[in-house]
Amino acid sequence: MDGRIHLGGFSMAVPDGWSVVGKPAVDGCIPAKTVTLGWSPVHDGRCRLDRIISVSGEGGPRPVGGLVTIAGNPVPAIAQFTLPGGQPAYTGMGGHDSPDPFGARPDPRTVSLDIPWSNAFVELNLGHDDLTRAIASIRTTPMPPGVLTLHTEAAAGYFVPATEEASTNVVDVNEARAMQVLARLRALTEVVPPGQECGTVDDPAAAIYLFPRHGFPSNDLVVITESDTCAQATSLLGGRVTVPRGLVDELRTMVSAP
Repeated sequence: MDGRIHLGGFSMAVPDGWSVVGKPAVDGCIPAKTVTLGWSPVHDGRCRLDRIISVSGEGGPRPVGGLVTIAGNPVPAIAQFTLPGGQPAYTGMGGHDSPDPFGARPDPRTVSLDIPWSNAFVELNLGHDDLTRAIASIRTTPMPPGVLTLHTEAAAGYFVPATEEASTNVVDVNEARAMQVLARLRALTEVVPPGQECGTVDDPAAAIYLFPRHGFPSNDLVVITESDTCAQATSLLGGRVTVPRGLVDELRTMVSAP
């Protein structure tokens, strides 16, 4: 063992003095300073979380947990940032008082990272300094450049704007508009060369979910970063392209048209 957790093209350093465990043979709370592999104790309400990292592979494409509105549930904005090696990571933004999921706060919090091109899902229950160090230790394997990987059709979707709290601004996309959006995304053909990937957690990022007829979980998710320093889009299924300035507003107008 090289002191790192490896999953697909993802790797992360095991913090000094921490233990690494698979799923326990019996139910029980996980001690502090533990990395769990293949499962997560984060949502087990019986136990108090204290410095826990979980790393698992999630089968098939999926949205970041809780980011698709279901029966009126809140839909927070997505943050997208580029990891060393060029792969994107997606994470949910916080509420009005803490839009930055990695911002300084006194108490440990749980931050979820989806690294879809490596089929890796990471949950980190850490204080700010430990969280910063853990994320800084992540490395990814460079992937061949390409256009956005998308399905050939879409029956419905959601447009999630780049706001701190997007739950009141999500737009339901009908089939006709979804197909228009899909065609527009397919027209983005300026592939980002290796080493020119950009995007930080501070950059505004909008998200487009498109659902094909055969349904979830085989959905498309495209995250578009538009800032003064970065204008790129990535697909959950692979591919990174440069986008024209104003694409997010163009798509918002497209999906909002009567």
